Parts: sequence; C-alpha cells; structure tokens
Amino acid sequence: MDPLTDDELDHFIELRLRHMGIDLSVLPGEDARAPADRRRVLAAVRRLLRDQMPVVADLALDPIAWPPILYPSGLAGGDRGSHETGVGP
Repeated sequence: MDPLTDDELDHFIELRLRHMGIDLSVLPGEDARAPADRRRVLAAVRRLLRDQMPVVADLALDPIAWPPILYPSGLAGGDRGSHETGVGP
C-alpha cells in the first residue's frame, strides 16, 4: 500500500476530528500570530500519524494473552451488587 498523500491524510484527520466534535474550520487557515492555525494543526497530526503508524502496524499481539480490561476491579467479585443495585448483603 502506498503512503497517503498530505491531502488524503488531511481529509482523514478532519473527518476523525469532526466525528469527535472538533471543528478545525473555526481556526484561521494560516496565521503566525495565532496560537493555532489549520496548517500547523494538520501538519502536527500528519507528523504524529506518520511517526506512530509504523510502530502500531508492527505491534505483534499475543493471542494467548488476556486483553486489557477497562475496569478490572469490577470483575474481582466482592459485594459489587449491594451498592450498585441495592440488592445483596
């Protein structure tokens, strides 16, 4: 697969950010005096993606290992039901 062009990455970045509720269109296109502008934000995210994607792509997962769990303490047992549902000892 050929690497994505800057335009393709920009489109991907804008779609992903918009999906998260971040609208880059409110930033100036290019303004050296602004704390952030679209050109610098897109360049920084493109750089991040290009630097990190090979690391993620080369990651080898162990199919036998347990997957990460968001809240492992909730699976440990105990009196979980009594304080969440009001039922139990």
